Amino acid sequence: MATASVLALMAAVLPASAQTGRRAAPGEWVGFVSFSTDVGDFRGGFEFESAGGELEGSFQWSGDQQVISGVVSGPDTMPRFDLTSVVLGGAAIPDVSGGGEVELIHAGCERIEGRGVNVDVARLVDMESVVWFAIRDGATTDPTAWFETMDGLRHDVSRIIDGILAGTAIHVGVLDGVADLIVAAEIMASAMARFDGCDDAFYRSIIAAEIQPLLGFLIQDPDVPILEWNRVVLMLVRVGVIGSGSETGSADADDSVLGAFEARLEAAIENEDEIALVLLAGLADMVGWADLARRAQAALDAGA
Repeated sequence: MATASVLALMAAVLPASAQTGRRAAPGEWVGFVSFSTDVGDFRGGFEFESAGGELEGSFQWSGDQQVISGVVSGPDTMPRFDLTSVVLGGAAIPDVSGGGEVELIHAGCERIEGRGVNVDVARLVDMESVVWFAIRDGATTDPTAWFETMDGLRHDVSRIIDGILAGTAIHVGVLDGVADLIVAAEIMASAMARFDGCDDAFYRSIIAAEIQPLLGFLIQDPDVPILEWNRVVLMLVRVGVIGSGSETGSADADDSVLGAFEARLEAAIENEDEIALVLLAGLADMVGWADLARRAQAALDAGA
């Protein structure tokens, strides 16, 4: 998996704005987290009950020769994780303290995800770019297997990111690979149990948090050919990062993509690139950017 520092760098391409109103719905939740640090790779889980606006539970993750445990508490809008035990090489470290909070970046009736904030144990683990993921108890018959499959998808995304950062050319095969991962994630999500209050008003891919920085990186790359660039935008819509179906408060991501679109449009107009104008006009129409679609069409009409 790509290191946390690399993901943190790329996450800035399409920032996820803090949004209010997200909470872990009442009930039992089981979660998963995996991350890489300078001291090794960690995997672990957590569980908590959400009741009366408060959370109560525990967590544990382990790495090479290390086991870290603690408690989950706090309001259902901002889970807090506090360390109670650290075992290194079989020996317990005395007087363990510290912890951090998880800011929710998505909350649905069957799953939630978030990122670590206000972490005061950075000397142990840098979790600022780690995605914490939880599903309602009963959402799947085998949570362990489900999380392992999901983590495999996240590793595949990270492998693609590593290849791009290493200088791998952006070509159709790369985007085909991303599209396959999105489909696999959709199949996993469709197999989850539904709960009271669930509806289809909004869909967010279970790997949206990993897909977003990768696609955001490609969005800002002027060397990505226009046809493949269009595919990237449509993938962002598909996973629920941008567009009319995305969550309220995703303006940062929308603005980032719109800015890149306008730059592409300006270049196409200046270069009198009819093919690019046709593609951009069609993309804007599909995504719902009516003003930009009209602008691209006007440029085409003027050159006819």
